Amino acid sequence: TILQIDDGTTANRIVFAASSSNSLLNVVTSASVATNVLTPATTYVAATSYKHAFAVSNLDFQLAINGTLGTQVTTGAMPISVNALRFGTNLSTFASIWFQSLAYYPTRLPNATLQAITA
Repeated sequence: TILQIDDGTTANRIVFAASSSNSLLNVVTSASVATNVLTPATTYVAATSYKHAFAVSNLDFQLAINGTLGTQVTTGAMPISVNALRFGTNLSTFASIWFQSLAYYPTRLPNATLQAITA
């Protein structure tokens, strides 16, 4: 896990992670149901920097990595009562990572903006 927003459990969370198949992905879980798994056509390489943006809104999820949009998902609910932001951990394991910068926007950014800020 690279970054996780949660409620202290795995029942409600938004996760950005690297999979065992070297893919970068986002998972949104609401009420213990994984509502979205968004996998771009990007395989990660250790010691390489990536620009990642993930937009979440009820029934509207999109990501961009290095200027490339993933497949937009228009189903799934937002997690409820999330109140913690965790870097490099999913409550049980820890990653060796670093962040150059991080930004939060309190609104769903347009897809073109996600693409532009990660290019």
